[in-house]
Amino acid sequence: MKHSLFTLTLALFPLAIASGCTEEVGSSGSGGSGATPAGPGSTSSGQGGEGGIDISDEGTPIDIPVPQTGKVYVDLDAPAVLELTDNEAASSNVWELAFEGLDVFTNSGVSGPGTGGAFGPYDGFVFLSDVEPELPFLLEDRTGGAFLRWYAYEGAIHALWSRYHVYGIKDPGGATYKLQILSYYGEIQGAPVTAIYRVRWAEATDQGVGATQVLDDLDGTAGGLAGDENDPSGCLDLATGTVHPYTVDEAQAATDWHVCFRRDAITVNGGLGGPGGVTAVDITRTHAPEELELETYKAMTPASQLSPFDDVDFAALNAGTLTYRGDRVVSAFDTAWVDTSISPPTPTQTTWLVQRGDGGQRFLVYAEGFEGADDNHPGTVSLRVKAVSAP
Repeated sequence: MKHSLFTLTLALFPLAIASGCTEEVGSSGSGGSGATPAGPGSTSSGQGGEGGIDISDEGTPIDIPVPQTGKVYVDLDAPAVLELTDNEAASSNVWELAFEGLDVFTNSGVSGPGTGGAFGPYDGFVFLSDVEPELPFLLEDRTGGAFLRWYAYEGAIHALWSRYHVYGIKDPGGATYKLQILSYYGEIQGAPVTAIYRVRWAEATDQGVGATQVLDDLDGTAGGLAGDENDPSGCLDLATGTVHPYTVDEAQAATDWHVCFRRDAITVNGGLGGPGGVTAVDITRTHAPEELELETYKAMTPASQLSPFDDVDFAALNAGTLTYRGDRVVSAFDTAWVDTSISPPTPTQTTWLVQRGDGGQRFLVYAEGFEGADDNHPGTVSLRVKAVSAP
């Protein structure tokens, strides 16, 4: 079933200390390469492209001329660039990837009628394998934005760890806030439960930063694993601290919230996220795009990460390097497949697993380079594609 704005692509992960970790979507089991996905925006640590790995005899090359406006659709089976209009693509499962500017979409979720999806990034050397790498789930395209990668995922126990990034949030009335996710786990009637968020935030003005507010039990469970769009979830008004228990449809019609928490998904009330005109930016990622090791995130605590939160003042929230946006359609590729910290941008020397639009064959894809790129456009994408077998 195709879900709307708040479609989940992750299972509601068990708490690490809970017994059993069985909820996986699209799992390939314990086989495969066992490679660890690279962090968003990272390179392959000396592997891939300029890093020294030779993939010239691996897979099939394809050049994809990305138009200045609109999308171009790609069939990974051939592989080939397809002459499809947007209307034709909206009812077809023959395509796997669509390129638009620096965005990559899959034939899944809100982007297409297919049962495709993707996962990554993996290190570049994963492209050398003929067997699909281990993955915990496939990501369908969904609506998201600044909070898309708020967590680090620990596959061994299916746990989510906050990256403790600091986010800037603005509403159309002129108020500016900073917010930090402290935890994804809480208790209900003494039992450990996922999607019970703990967050802190503060309003900032040119006169200074207000008192820090902390909310310990923001309920984002949305009915748990058996829930659907008809189950309410917590939508937070940063101005008052009020949490509104809104369904998806109710959230889409309301302007009295800034940030909504629905299981692992965090959205803002702007763009495709809602009618409130709210915009947000991941301040931490803007200044430090490379990801840290999982163990580093696991060692972080609300106390240890208070200083980075306190350091963000009104000037930092309004730095010229920041781009505030409402939510939009995003895929597993998001911004992790391209390094925009340099001009013009380049691919990040990473490998991605993509599922065919009809839910069948899976492929590895690796972007070798861009030709004719500028700061907002890749020009022609040189891609390598390889069909892989199940582990």
